[in-house]
Amino acid sequence: MSDLKVLAPIDGSEPSFGALAFAVEFADRYDADLEVVHLVDKRTEATEELLERARMELRDAGLDLEPEVLSDPDAGGVGASTAAADRLLELIDERGYDHVVMGRHGGDRRLERLVLGSCSERLVARAPIPVTVVH
Repeated sequence: MSDLKVLAPIDGSEPSFGALAFAVEFADRYDADLEVVHLVDKRTEATEELLERARMELRDAGLDLEPEVLSDPDAGGVGASTAAADRLLELIDERGYDHVVMGRHGGDRRLERLVLGSCSERLVARAPIPVTVVH
């Protein structure tokens, strides 16, 4: 196993699950360790459904990984994408990841990006490591 550590944050969206599939292939190709993280302000039934889908996709890929849930009170509401990006930047620093693979929501959401920001855009701009964004 290489020393390469890959972070795959998921939010339950289709782009995040597309990114998870890409991250699984990426980690396999480069013999890397993969960690899957979901940030929440509070755990709900939707969280459990998202985790179950992630577990199933990881099992289907032959991986015995448990997605990690990190509670962050700032993960919901206005500014959530900025808070999520900041928390992911902290994780990169704390855990020593070498690469991030994440999804990005599509569409023309200029107003939403101006008001809320974009987690993937903020991470690409600030991360000290490569970030692959899957659309």
